[in-house]
Amino acid sequence: MIAGRGQRFLAYMIDGGVYMLIYGITMVAAIILAGVVSAGQVANISNPRVVDSIIERNMTIAIWISMVFNYLIYFGVQVFFWTKSTSIGKRILRMYVVNKDTEERVGFFWMLLRETVGKFLSGLVCYLGFIWILFDDNRQGWHDKIVSSVVIKE
Repeated sequence: MIAGRGQRFLAYMIDGGVYMLIYGITMVAAIILAGVVSAGQVANISNPRVVDSIIERNMTIAIWISMVFNYLIYFGVQVFFWTKSTSIGKRILRMYVVNKDTEERVGFFWMLLRETVGKFLSGLVCYLGFIWILFDDNRQGWHDKIVSSVVIKE
């Protein structure tokens, strides 16, 4: 059975929520770590400008490292789920991406193409490729049409 529009949107929101959770955790950890490192570095410095400069530098480094680390964690999690023809949100809602003609789960390469190039193109023109799902009989977005896939509910 082809997944409903609302179900697909909910899966998308769950994916975004997981990303925000990972981002929040890594950012808080980075800020705490930067604070601890800064405290040790400025303990014997009395010039407030130097102290501010050290803290600002450490926070900037920590935030950049956090952003890279966050992306790598999230991308790693997504790649894991792509090997199973799904995403975090779709998996929670028991949905999978299958080939429209064979109804077999698409492989990793097709998921990678769908989730990167396909979704980029779907969002390129005012998100029209995603909005397309609302009007398409098979509930396919442009990213689905590119790889000839549909999202099904188990």
